Amino acid sequence: MPPGPFTRPAPSAQPASDVPSTSEGVDGCQGASTSTGPARAGSLEGTFAAILEGRRTKEQMAAALREMHRRGETAAEVEACVRAMLRRAVRLDPGYAVVDIGGTGGDRAGTFNISTVAALVVAACGVPVIKHGNRAVTGRCGSLDLLEALGVEIPPADRVVAQLDRYGFAVAATPLVHRFPAELNEVRRSLGFPSIFNLAGPIAHPAVELSGQIVGVGWLDALPAVTGALTRLGRTQVSVVHGAGTDEPTLTGPTLLYGRDGIRQITAGEYGLAQADTAALRGGAPAVNAAICRSVLTGEPGPRRDVVLLCAGLALWTAQVAPSVHEGIQRAAAAIDEGAARALLERLTTRQIRPLTPRGDPREGAALPRGDPPEGATAPRGDPSEGAVTPLSDGARSPQARQGSRSGVVMPWRGLLGGLVVPRRETRAARVPGRELGVVRASRQGFGGMGEVVPPSAAVGGVTGPGRAPLDGLRDTRCRLEIM
Repeated sequence: MPPGPFTRPAPSAQPASDVPSTSEGVDGCQGASTSTGPARAGSLEGTFAAILEGRRTKEQMAAALREMHRRGETAAEVEACVRAMLRRAVRLDPGYAVVDIGGTGGDRAGTFNISTVAALVVAACGVPVIKHGNRAVTGRCGSLDLLEALGVEIPPADRVVAQLDRYGFAVAATPLVHRFPAELNEVRRSLGFPSIFNLAGPIAHPAVELSGQIVGVGWLDALPAVTGALTRLGRTQVSVVHGAGTDEPTLTGPTLLYGRDGIRQITAGEYGLAQADTAALRGGAPAVNAAICRSVLTGEPGPRRDVVLLCAGLALWTAQVAPSVHEGIQRAAAAIDEGAARALLERLTTRQIRPLTPRGDPREGAALPRGDPPEGATAPRGDPSEGAVTPLSDGARSPQARQGSRSGVVMPWRGLLGGLVVPRRETRAARVPGRELGVVRASRQGFGGMGEVVPPSAAVGGVTGPGRAPLDGLRDTRCRLEIM
């Protein structure tokens, strides 16, 4: 394939004296590239482990990455790199599945951070997101650069789950969860082209359970290696995209989609979104991209909003939160238009946040459901199967909460999905006289996170209000809560 926007950037020439022989390039030993089978797989993983543990010189690292890039990385190599990365990573286990959107980078398209903005929108839809990302290596603004410019905290690895429980969105910084040796980072910056770590990075997500993931690939000829590696790893809830020379869905032309329905080509027009040229999606330095992010999340119309909706809609469909990409786009648009996306960003970037745990016994809380029955607070003490409902005005605090007792109040989330959760980890079903409510599987989501609405017969804890639709049979309705 001739060089162009759909092929990987070629490595720049290096003096022969600076590069070890290619026979040592991948494994650092003669003849390793000719073996096959399990021994070869083990050898490959060992090679990447040696690189990640700093047991190779910078010259050897550079030679290995150049050789793989020159001939094209294979699915077996990407798989081995992912496995080696995950063995060394800090694994994140919030007790429930999460979603992420990320790409290889390295496409040199200069677009703003579409996937990161879309990830914020997905979280605003009530779907827990751990954004796995890095600073710019081959571009101008990586996801961490953008989030830092917005004022979002980049937590250490041991605080990522707490951030997720609190906001429904968390940041897993590659340097903090994968701990690459400094020499490898220096080598990657010096190469001038994206390496196998660009391909493996998005796949090596540190979360223990992913319910959905978008992996963008920036150059067309790397798609077989990425999709092949995902197959070898047994990943199913993943969509791989390549958008007209970029590592994201695009409005500028067709987007190749490798998903659970097979391989297909999608366009913006299929979903009522206008086509746009690349210049309309261009970004810049972190401050520029932060301004773009704020404009999208506050509802500014145009191509930037549309491409974020397409990306977020694909993620919601991939995670089976939405039955179709079109429905996912509609939900993403509602999260922006109803203020949930802006409110999430405000909470993430506000340092003085009201505590999200009820006072007193953490097992006790209160629900302020919307609609019928009237808004009220539940103070479930006594009979473990029932709770008393006391009318309250929208936005009011429970008198019990003000007095520091064992109840709190759950506020509606700006009209997003209505109503919902008794925020405690050990919960029990509750009833309103004459009406049985649905139940939330709280897990560790109970404090400031999301709940999954299930029928009362499947109750395992947590209480929901009615929201905008009957609860019976709903399994994917999400909500947010804030304890006053």
